[in-house]
Amino acid sequence: MVAELTAHHRYAADSLILIVQSVIAGQAVLEFKPSYRHASVMAAYGGSLAGALFWGSFADAVGRRSAFNFSLLICSVFAIIAGASPNWSVLNLFIALTAFGGGGNLALDTTIFLEYLPGRYQWILTSMALWWGVGQLFTGFFAWAFLPRFSCTDAATCTRSNNMGWRYVWFISGAFVLLMSILRVTVIRLQETPKYLVGEGKDQEVVDTLQTIAKKYNRPCSLTVDQLKACGTTDVTRTHASRRFLPREVWGHIRGLFETRRMALSTVLIWLSWTMIGLAYPLFNVFLPSYLQSRGAKFGQTSSDIQWRDYTIISLCGLLGPIPAGFM
Repeated sequence: MVAELTAHHRYAADSLILIVQSVIAGQAVLEFKPSYRHASVMAAYGGSLAGALFWGSFADAVGRRSAFNFSLLICSVFAIIAGASPNWSVLNLFIALTAFGGGGNLALDTTIFLEYLPGRYQWILTSMALWWGVGQLFTGFFAWAFLPRFSCTDAATCTRSNNMGWRYVWFISGAFVLLMSILRVTVIRLQETPKYLVGEGKDQEVVDTLQTIAKKYNRPCSLTVDQLKACGTTDVTRTHASRRFLPREVWGHIRGLFETRRMALSTVLIWLSWTMIGLAYPLFNVFLPSYLQSRGAKFGQTSSDIQWRDYTIISLCGLLGPIPAGFM
């Protein structure tokens, strides 16, 4: 239950923030008239990469809980600030900082979800992608509500005063995620994951955490510290340097990904898969439309209201896909 609560709002919040930049990019380009219109895409993916690397290492060094709470808070604050950007460069700076928090949150929450779940239930992670669709749906609703009504259509006359729609999308999206980040601290009150505590050799805290969860959801839990210690002890010196933020600390965790032949193969295949996804996603969603437009393609319906209505409907239709994927 704890894992489900964290994953539910995290997918919705993360996807909403990371998709906003692509939704508002066209109107921001009209207002700022930049020489490179796809800089926001580069900023978003660069920030996400930096966030995943930083927050992943941070979580290994000091624990999941702090990184879990702060990464989404950072994401929401910079998203709100992005809506007030005075020029293209500043906007992309705050897009990168927003993605820095969001990218770290993507990596962290998946980890936390899996570390709370028993192995036989970890297939549920695939179905949780449903909540990414919820975030995209919310983005569609926000765009449909504000962009057709508060946006300019001609770059020559486009100014801040007649093009506030994309800023409203940022403000309301950031506020929504800020609410989610506050709920993390005040309602969910995540404890450190048992698996992380086991790796740290904190047997008493492992038992306390599991007993607390069991009590909260009226489940039996007979585990004791002595039973846990009877299973063996954790050699913390194998995974941690003398100081938690030394390069040797990070290298120790990377080395663990290649501890065995099977682990190394799994690591390489996962990295390769995400590399291909990272290439395909922006190529299809961002650069393919630009390529077709540069070759004179006619996109048919030009009404902004209908465009964002259809975007919202498509997002709604995609919600159920992760459920059969999880069972399969």
